[in-house]
Amino acid sequence: DVEDEIRFIQKNNGITREALIEVLRAQGFSFEDYKNLMRVSVAKRRLIDRELRPLSAVTDEQVKNHYYTDPQTLERRKAQRLVLTFDLDQLILPSKAMAELAHKRLSDGMEPDALMAELAPRGAERVPVGKISEENMNPSVRNTVSGLRAGEFSRPVESGAGYLILRVNAVGAPEDPEFNRVKEQVRNQLYQKALRRHLDTWLGKERAASFVHITKGA
Repeated sequence: DVEDEIRFIQKNNGITREALIEVLRAQGFSFEDYKNLMRVSVAKRRLIDRELRPLSAVTDEQVKNHYYTDPQTLERRKAQRLVLTFDLDQLILPSKAMAELAHKRLSDGMEPDALMAELAPRGAERVPVGKISEENMNPSVRNTVSGLRAGEFSRPVESGAGYLILRVNAVGAPEDPEFNRVKEQVRNQLYQKALRRHLDTWLGKERAASFVHITKGA
């Protein structure tokens, strides 16, 4: 609890409670203010341990997808002739307006299955492309999917069949010794990013819950 945390800080710094209170007073803090800050800190740490860490877990597939689609690895992949393989689906939309609508729906988080349930009656199609390597793609498709990670989708691209949106289901690559060396570092970077995102979401909800609206004249 908060008292345990304060005692730990005292022990770690080799100071008494009275000395801690004096230090706080010199910095413009009361001991009660300090306890309140510590209470928030303890609650945040418990929240992270109990709820946010599991949500922020990063799979091997996510690590691999990030590494192999990171622009920083592009030059090395070229030098080592590492060719990526993309497992793709394509959404075929008959008009620009529908393509833009589909892209907005996907950007807002709609699942592709739900999107097709909405748009298929209006002529949209979802066609599995399957696995295709970079070297076997035509240049326009290669440029469209370059940098996309698993689960991401492209902007609408005009084609002879109307407009296409390409979705990346998975990214594959040959074994890269450098990947094995930095894999855990990449995992930690992705984990910290996800943890910050979940923590920001939690803090936003806490602020909203604590907001008090005062009506004039009340």
